[in-house]
Amino acid sequence: MRFKITASADQQVIVEAVDWMMAMVRASELMGARVAGFSCNTRPDGIVDVTDHETGLSWVITPLDVEPAAELRATPGILARTPTGTPNRPRYRAPMRKPLWSPGSVPRKGPRSTATEESPPPNLAERLFELSLQIRKRNDAAEACDHLLELVMGLVPAEAGSVLLSRGRGELEFKSAAGPAAAELLGRRMPSTAGIAGAALSSGVTVQVNDASADPRHHSEIDQDTGFSTRCIVATPLRTETEVFGVVEVLNPMRGGVFLAWHTDVLESLGQALAHRLEELLKR
Repeated sequence: MRFKITASADQQVIVEAVDWMMAMVRASELMGARVAGFSCNTRPDGIVDVTDHETGLSWVITPLDVEPAAELRATPGILARTPTGTPNRPRYRAPMRKPLWSPGSVPRKGPRSTATEESPPPNLAERLFELSLQIRKRNDAAEACDHLLELVMGLVPAEAGSVLLSRGRGELEFKSAAGPAAAELLGRRMPSTAGIAGAALSSGVTVQVNDASADPRHHSEIDQDTGFSTRCIVATPLRTETEVFGVVEVLNPMRGGVFLAWHTDVLESLGQALAHRLEELLKR
């Protein structure tokens, strides 16, 4: 999406981003603004007012276009939202704000999960904006990946998580990992089409599976080698408007039986911040 950001200092820029938070991150860099901390207010028409109370600066973020109505179409093993009437748009431009459910990812019958009762942290939008700025300041790709995973695991209660980057010869490499099998995963490579991570990478959208054992895409070889048992997984591609660099994933929620919508928001917002930082580092 395109956003127009107008600053109180008579500056104005137009940027493309997955949401208004990432638009503000990019605009602050273009304007040379140092945002210490802020509060925000969303108007009924979708315009967002942002104020930095420490510096007194403020910004108005205006969405310039609205994604066209999307239609659902079935592809093998995955549901994808495909914008219509936009043949010239880059493949990874349209944001996917909801996890995708495969036929094999329906939760097993059992006691009602309390996960739906868990609320997101207060001021999550402001927090994600601040954390995105932290990621964009990292000067090394490995350091940026480690920092992203640390932030994600601090917000999303999960048993394990990892960042996989695309490598040559159609491979994904575990660049950062957290959890019981982290030491065994670091540096390991697998085909870029394998597993739920491969599904997210190839489709360019978030994939959520609530019963990995019932999903034929699950790459069970890693579980067999490490002794870790993957039950539930969310994988989000690390993408900019035109490129995809890898995948960030979290496995097995610590509370309740499934990952929630705001958990996906965390992965997508911080994942895009990492993707843009990787793009900048690779251009050096």
